[in-house]
Amino acid sequence: MKKLFCLLGMFSILAFANAQVVENGEIVFEVKTNMKKTLGTSPWAEMMKDKLPNFKTAYYSYSFNKN
Repeated sequence: MKKLFCLLGMFSILAFANAQVVENGEIVFEVKTNMKKTLGTSPWAEMMKDKLPNFKTAYYSYSFNKN
């Protein structure tokens, strides 16, 4: 059992030593929303569903640096 814990400890130290740190970057993603589903089932919403597109797509960008 001691050997197993010692082996796991050595692997975790090696994995931590080889970890890469990202200092800056940019994440770009899109969010697609079903417009007809978000309106609900009220009588007003039912009238509006015919005039709206099915989906709305929004694009977001998250950039970060070392600070």
